Amino acid sequence: EAANDFEAAIRLNPKEGMHYFYLAQSLEMIGDKDGAIRNYKIANEHKLYDSKEKKYAKIEARLSDDWDSYKEWI
Repeated sequence: EAANDFEAAIRLNPKEGMHYFYLAQSLEMIGDKDGAIRNYKIANEHKLYDSKEKKYAKIEARLSDDWDSYKEWI
């Protein structure tokens, strides 16, 4: 499962915000909204804003309880 791989990546490098973003997406895809929100929040704290506008938009949507937009893997 992809979530396990991203959790392993986080253990290796907990300061890399993209790991949390991808873990959040994988948890979302398996229906774990609580886990997804928890990890989107952590990803948001890592300020992934620079050239990753679509990722930021997806984080903002999820933190605003919008689960209908950005359904694709980013």
